[in-house]
Amino acid sequence: IVTITLVISWNPSRSYANGGIITVLNQTIESDFPHGIKFYLEATGPDTIDDIRVYFRKMGQAGDSGYRIVDFDTGTHIYGESKILSNKDNQYIAPGTRIEYYYDIRDVTGRVFKTDPQIYTYLDNRFEWKTVTDGVITVFYFGSGTAEKAEQILDICKATLDLMGPILGIEPAHPLHIVTYEDYSDMKVGLPFRSKTVSNSLITNGIAFADERSLIIYASDNSFVGTTKHEFTHLLVGDAAGRAYNRVPLWLNEGLAEYANTEGNYQSYLQSAIQNGDLLPLWQRETFSGTPRDIMIGYGQGESVVQFMIDEYGTKKIASLMTNIQSAFDIDSALESSHGFNQYGLDSLWREHMELPQLPDPDVDSGLDTPTPADTASIKPTPTINTLASTLPDSKTERTNVEPINTRGTGGCYAAPDSHSDFSTIGLIGLPIIMSIWRKSKRRYD
Repeated sequence: IVTITLVISWNPSRSYANGGIITVLNQTIESDFPHGIKFYLEATGPDTIDDIRVYFRKMGQAGDSGYRIVDFDTGTHIYGESKILSNKDNQYIAPGTRIEYYYDIRDVTGRVFKTDPQIYTYLDNRFEWKTVTDGVITVFYFGSGTAEKAEQILDICKATLDLMGPILGIEPAHPLHIVTYEDYSDMKVGLPFRSKTVSNSLITNGIAFADERSLIIYASDNSFVGTTKHEFTHLLVGDAAGRAYNRVPLWLNEGLAEYANTEGNYQSYLQSAIQNGDLLPLWQRETFSGTPRDIMIGYGQGESVVQFMIDEYGTKKIASLMTNIQSAFDIDSALESSHGFNQYGLDSLWREHMELPQLPDPDVDSGLDTPTPADTASIKPTPTINTLASTLPDSKTERTNVEPINTRGTGGCYAAPDSHSDFSTIGLIGLPIIMSIWRKSKRRYD
């Protein structure tokens, strides 16, 4: 089987040549969770069919599209099959992702037939899924006794949309999917690839995939209320930023998510950074890096800055900022347009509000160094994760490595863990380091 993936234009029209028609007798699609999606086709034609491709696109912000060659024996009556892979070769399809697809069928005379587009939702095929829906929000669940929990999660999402929709300036028009699991052993099968060490030592409470407009929630964990608020807000930020989602700095993305999450509490980490004098400037918070403590400080700082922006300048400015990010693909330009200052200006105003010393302008060589965490691996939005240990490591003696996954850069978000003192390390699993490098080099040449 020859498998090819290309970026293509989406044009599912149909056409005919040389008289007669190609007829599709049957087409089916099925989940091969967690390995991907299988396509099956039966078709006939007046002449030998010699080429079939299934074109597809993920429905969401990025609108990624491609095709696969269908494997079949040429003839006038054919049976063919193809597959989209997941969790292999840097490809991943999140549960709840909507796939639009159609077939392009050709014969030796040049006759062409294109099927009408179909939409398929990729889910874990081990279970019989049920849904509760309100507007564009759908919660997927399975098992007896889970309907009440699904309704509760739906209500949390609705309330979060009511709060954050006006702030972000959005009224989502396309589906937002929440896939819930009650048993973590069931859920972890469908998570993006992680090393065995990370997989065995961490529990991921929730993961949001903003590009695919889908998130996964471990609904049995006690923190599912806060996790749902935080993760769902990332989907809303994705809706507001569109294709520029990966250009939303992490301090803003996580700050908005924590603004919506009334269950979280990271201010103690922020206060410890202030007291220890190792609080980073905002322009060094576009991605998060370092030890678990460094990451927690980032959440607290982001939340505090977002609260300051809303209190001082109002919610309409946030909506304007998100619109500007879509067009500028640059946070400093977007801030200049919406608020009249860049990240340095915002950082200075926030520090003045917090009664903290001002930092030198990074565009002016002052000869002074700003604090930098010891571990410099960078990540994008991080998972809601619990660990299986019991104490937070001493930031001076223990370091936690960041393991990047989801390397195709779908905008997958892994939201922040709740701020409890009963975890030792946080597995920070996000977009690859290369995304951070690309963003920095992009600004250099813009």
